[in-house]
Amino acid sequence: NRGVKYSSGYHDLNASNMPGMIVETLFCTGTDDVARYRSLGTKGIAEPIAKAIDSRASACSEQKNNQNTGIEQEGEEEMKCLFTVEGKGAVYYFDGQKVITLGHPDELKIIQQIYKDNNGKDMPCYKWSPKAPWYARLMSVIYSKETTSI
Repeated sequence: NRGVKYSSGYHDLNASNMPGMIVETLFCTGTDDVARYRSLGTKGIAEPIAKAIDSRASACSEQKNNQNTGIEQEGEEEMKCLFTVEGKGAVYYFDGQKVITLGHPDELKIIQQIYKDNNGKDMPCYKWSPKAPWYARLMSVIYSKETTSI
């Protein structure tokens, strides 16, 4: 643990208009860190960080954390997920390319079932708050113009 660093010189933080922080979750060369990361999975790492920021944060209650099912996740290329936004009263499905508002509980059920049948685990599901609008960041990336030069 190298402790907390306070700096205003980080590009990723300065490039955003929102308050932010960088959380270092592991040293890639630390075999103990890598083993811990693999055993916990991404949700196992992310959920305590989210709860430290906002105690109400958690994975969707309908979903179980199946990160330790023994199913190999390396090489996984899908970016599909479900999410809700506090106060919006809807479930949203991100299919990897666009966000779709689900209009009926059966739509949610069939998407979850097909994903689980094809992947052997539950689809990631997030509950987001307007106070930390990760859904807005997702939408910004999805619907932004393609970068054609750097």
